[in-house]
Amino acid sequence: MRRRFEEDLKQLKLKVVEMTGMCHEAINLAIDDFLAGTSEHNEKVFEIESKINRLEQEIENDCIRFIIQQQPVAKDLRNVSSLLKMITDIERIGDQACDISNLSRVTNASYAPDRQAITEMANITRTMLEKAIKSVRERDLNVANEVINLDEKVDALYVDIKRDIIDYIKNEHHDEEKVIDILIVAKYFERIADHSTNIAEWITFYLTGHHE
Repeated sequence: MRRRFEEDLKQLKLKVVEMTGMCHEAINLAIDDFLAGTSEHNEKVFEIESKINRLEQEIENDCIRFIIQQQPVAKDLRNVSSLLKMITDIERIGDQACDISNLSRVTNASYAPDRQAITEMANITRTMLEKAIKSVRERDLNVANEVINLDEKVDALYVDIKRDIIDYIKNEHHDEEKVIDILIVAKYFERIADHSTNIAEWITFYLTGHHE
């Protein structure tokens, strides 16, 4: 009975890892388009996001079935609940990949008052997600902590970018709409960083039983 239990839990973990891989691909494509000033991957991003949504529903159903059929004890229930929390954040990152991809049709990093800052924010966000995925795949507490520690840097960059954009608009430039779209993209990066941090915190809870 315990062997079946552990096998079912293993399959749940594998599906979550698969979902994180899809999310990683979608974000990379969306960021690449935004930085390069293209929208060539828009259709692919939406295709991946649709798969993420389907897999999220499948994992949710599997988790509920697992809880009902296996009646897990406290530690195992903690593991399953952590997976459920993680997939919510992963799905939201997939949504934000679509949002960034859509905005890449009308704006890109070249319109930012400080292109270096928005590029750095994009790349740190990408790194945070990569590390969050690694922490899930390898169940690595140290990598999870690296993700959490990077979040403040993203928040600081968002504040700087927002200030620069406000100053830019005050100076009455004529491409205000595109610049405001840059701020929206920056906000999506900030949210992705938050979701990556949540994933890292949930893997910490999964491994230690403690949550910030």
